[in-house]
Amino acid sequence: MAAERSVSGRAAGHPAIRATHAKTLELAREEEITERATCVVGVSTSIDERAIASLHGRVELAIEAGGLAERVRGRLNPAFRPGDPLVVRRAPAVTRDALVIDADRAAADLPRSFVAELARAGARIAVGISLLAEAAGPGVLVVRPAPGGNPVDAAGVAAALAAGERVTLTADLAAAEARAAIHAAHDAGHTVLPAPGLSPNAAVEAVAGLAPGAHVTEGARAETLGRRLTAIDGPARGAVVLDPGTPREQYLPWRSGQRLEIPGARGRTAAFAVAPEDPSPAIDRARALAAGGASTRDVAGALQDAGLPHRRAYALALDLTADTSSVSRPEPRTSR
Repeated sequence: MAAERSVSGRAAGHPAIRATHAKTLELAREEEITERATCVVGVSTSIDERAIASLHGRVELAIEAGGLAERVRGRLNPAFRPGDPLVVRRAPAVTRDALVIDADRAAADLPRSFVAELARAGARIAVGISLLAEAAGPGVLVVRPAPGGNPVDAAGVAAALAAGERVTLTADLAAAEARAAIHAAHDAGHTVLPAPGLSPNAAVEAVAGLAPGAHVTEGARAETLGRRLTAIDGPARGAVVLDPGTPREQYLPWRSGQRLEIPGARGRTAAFAVAPEDPSPAIDRARALAAGGASTRDVAGALQDAGLPHRRAYALALDLTADTSSVSRPEPRTSR
């Protein structure tokens, strides 16, 4: 395939290169490695990472040494930022610790004669990443919350994503049309990411397409998250961020009725936020609880379990239990 854009770089060989890893391939920035680095195929890597981050879509990674050349194809990781690991993964997950994902080859797939050249001390390795002119893959929607932002061109966003483009949506998440555009991107199979620099809470709200102030639960164990989300009653949607603040940071959209699969969940931490697609059923159930004499705390808990933000859930619970709960309300201040 003809390349539309490309970035070139260089690396060096090293006697410790083994290239036996079956799932990954890495271009190390470090000068020295040990034989335990089974995925490394080059050291002292130097390449314009900002130029790489400007690419989007299917790419081909070319590695040349000693007159031999090998190529690996995959999807440029849409979450990649300069400074992140230069790792190629066969897995399709969008995480911060990869340059290319959904790759067709890993280190172990390289011919041993080629690996011998990479392991030669003083070997010069040429590296190139080219954008392939293939059919459009999934688009990428980067969400940047902006209170009072511009109106959302939902049709334009959908068309650009369908063409496989990377789109930045700067919008007020309190606006229903902004959240609808994010939900539509999820439903169409596109990747939705938060803009760089957001706090974990704001990032989860952005990816989930939730109004600001949504209740975000942090520090959850990833292996138990599926059960917790399954227990949510009624139609709801949200997002999960795995390993927040680490290089393995990963965002997963979720909605009720969908199975949440977290590869290697044990030991991973998560933050998540959900909200009912239509809060009316949750409010009706809470009203029935209040009528049955449930406490304000229990009613608020039921609303939070349904996905309502903490403050909204408690304020609504106070209103619903005003005539049945013994919870005292603060008296309005008066001047004397």
